[in-house]
Amino acid sequence: MRMGNVGFGLRGFWRWVSLGQTWAMHGPTAERRAQILAFWEKHGLEATRDAYGVSRRTLYRWRQKLREGGGELAALEPKSCRPKRVRKPFWPAELVAEIRRLRQVYPNIGKEKLKPLLEPFCRAHNLKVPSVSTIGRIIARDPGKMRVTPPRLSR
Repeated sequence: MRMGNVGFGLRGFWRWVSLGQTWAMHGPTAERRAQILAFWEKHGLEATRDAYGVSRRTLYRWRQKLREGGGELAALEPKSCRPKRVRKPFWPAELVAEIRRLRQVYPNIGKEKLKPLLEPFCRAHNLKVPSVSTIGRIIARDPGKMRVTPPRLSR
């Protein structure tokens, strides 16, 4: 009996297969944690603490993760430690509009040269004068980077 190709005729099948393989892979961190757990099972808590410097609580947490993952080493991979809520910077809209206006008047002027031009505006509007690095951040966070493309005269 002749067997055909499993993914024949299915668009994107092999891409999904390769993604599945990468998801099932585990890195050196998971392997190291599995070695530490095996050492703990064989030699006990005190020897593991002395050899690896891992606390008792960490060992139990790793073992629980391994059990919940069905024995797959991928369960021991460290998860992201990024905060769920990240602070977003807030700058007054008038200040951003003034920086945009100044960069149109003086095309693509830099942050160092913008600071002295912003000082009288900030004093007039009772705003705190931003530092040079803050001005750079305001420009960088703008989608178009507040750039003005000068008209092309010739090729």
